[in-house]
Amino acid sequence: MASLGPLLKPIWRLFTRKLPAIKNRPRTARNRYLDAIASAQAQDYTLLTGHIHECLGDLLYSDRSDSKNLSDLLYYAEAQRLYALCHADAKITRLQERYSNDTTSH
Repeated sequence: MASLGPLLKPIWRLFTRKLPAIKNRPRTARNRYLDAIASAQAQDYTLLTGHIHECLGDLLYSDRSDSKNLSDLLYYAEAQRLYALCHADAKITRLQERYSNDTTSH
């Protein structure tokens, strides 16, 4: 990974988290997401950081299908805040629609 350089490390970390998530290893996937968030923040990749927060929210929220808590939505809220900094209005709208529907249906 060192040969990727600092600009591509956050993206690489995001993609490498997919394998553990697919193999039902959510704790490993969560840790890789958190590493990717830290790396993206270090490079000031606000939009990517927001996207990783959204992906982590998806992982945690879907992992607890039987008992969804509002605290699980904190990653979505952070993603929304970061998207707002980038003026990514379509992403904000999509997130608002997703978690407002989820919270009202439970």
